[in-house]
Amino acid sequence: MWQRLYTRARELDPLRADALLAALFATAGVVESFLVKSGGHSRPLTAVFAVAISIPLAWRRRNTMAAVIGLVAAVAVDAPLDTFLFSNLTTPFIVVLLMAYSVGRHQVGWRVWLELALLVMIVVITGGIRTASDVLFTVVFLGLPALAGRALRSRALFQNEMREKASQLQQDRLVRAQRAVEEERARIASELQAVVANGVSAMVVQAEAVPRLFEAGDRAAATQAFVVIEETGRDALAEMRRLLGVLRREDEDPALAPQPTLARADALVARMQAEGLEAAITVEGEPVPLAPGIDLAGYRVLQEALASATRAGGVSHADVSIVYGDDSVLVKVRDDRQSSDGQDPEVLRALRERVNLYGGALRAVPGPDSQGFEVEARLPIGGPR
Repeated sequence: MWQRLYTRARELDPLRADALLAALFATAGVVESFLVKSGGHSRPLTAVFAVAISIPLAWRRRNTMAAVIGLVAAVAVDAPLDTFLFSNLTTPFIVVLLMAYSVGRHQVGWRVWLELALLVMIVVITGGIRTASDVLFTVVFLGLPALAGRALRSRALFQNEMREKASQLQQDRLVRAQRAVEEERARIASELQAVVANGVSAMVVQAEAVPRLFEAGDRAAATQAFVVIEETGRDALAEMRRLLGVLRREDEDPALAPQPTLARADALVARMQAEGLEAAITVEGEPVPLAPGIDLAGYRVLQEALASATRAGGVSHADVSIVYGDDSVLVKVRDDRQSSDGQDPEVLRALRERVNLYGGALRAVPGPDSQGFEVEARLPIGGPR
């Protein structure tokens, strides 16, 4: 339980944490002012100044100088009044100690000495220095918390520096590893390129010999040359595939994989359903063969529109429709998003260029009555006109 409370306290915003700390000390000072012996002094006035000296703790980290000045000013105003703030209460002494710690923890340079001198004025104002031993007590009273704060500051700075160095070393290690991988891939690609080039050269030599073999009537040798060409071509093709595999990045799809088509739209919808988007697809008309580019363009429109629906807030359902007409195919996605945000403008621009390339038209607008969002592309079946 204590570990959990400590973790939550560490996660608090520093300004909020200091405000809570000031409120805690103010409450403790008020309670203490009504519990301890007053010696004939005013309890309400003491309670007021117990709150006044606690308030500067709220900005001890954000502006330490202002906090110290505020504390000294509160003590100076309190001194001639009828209170027992520093004669019988313990909370004010803890506040001064905490402020001295804050000076060492959060200040640097000449400001440290100036603020410690201002805190010494508190001891002078309250009559805490009367003899030489009082001077020594004041130095210890304010110096030890300041030294503790300085030590923790140095430790925190050292830890931050070590974390930054470790992060930089990790980044450098990743860069070196990536560079080594790239160099090895380049070496392998160079070797495979030489193998492929040698295979193609052998095929060219064999192919040049075939006409002469036919002219000489040596059909057996010509047939053997064709066999060699076939085997060498297969080997070269296999090495070429291997070369492409070496050069391909980890995040790239295989270049030899079949391109998606509108015939696979149902699989796309099923994948989006698995990702949490409720989607339904309808196909109208008689599906007809489409040119590969047009087929791929229609699929990409559906893919990007559904991806946008999954990223948008408040989308629970999307309707997908594919309508085959006499001379065009219409692909459409309509979702029920509540916000007015539509597709990413960059994505829309890319889709519009792709659709226009094949003589089609793209429309992306809010749904009827500004409910949802629609993306619609009409593509010619026979290709661009």
